[in-house]
Amino acid sequence: MTRADDMHTSPMTMDSYVHRARLRDMLVAYANGEERAMELVARLFTNGRSQAVRIPAPFRFEGDSVYVRRDEATGDVILSQRPSDWSGLFAALDGLDVPDGFLQAPADLPPADVL
Repeated sequence: MTRADDMHTSPMTMDSYVHRARLRDMLVAYANGEERAMELVARLFTNGRSQAVRIPAPFRFEGDSVYVRRDEATGDVILSQRPSDWSGLFAALDGLDVPDGFLQAPADLPPADVL
């Protein structure tokens, strides 16, 4: 029996099934010209009571912290670069024409219930 024959007759583990499904999805995405076809795998490890991700070199961040959020629709965890300073935001805000009373509540608004 050849090794190829052995692979087809041996029972698939859940791990190998997941890897094959992921490979199939990546090949279909590549054939359709989708960017996600170029996904890399990052390793997880435990550091004390925390879980950490070893990020592949092409995805490394500058600095010592990132923003973390979860996409509620997919459950994906998303890491985003933190800005080194907020000068870009303040420069963008300076160019906006915001009315003077923009953040003031209307006078005819009923008072909010106090808990």
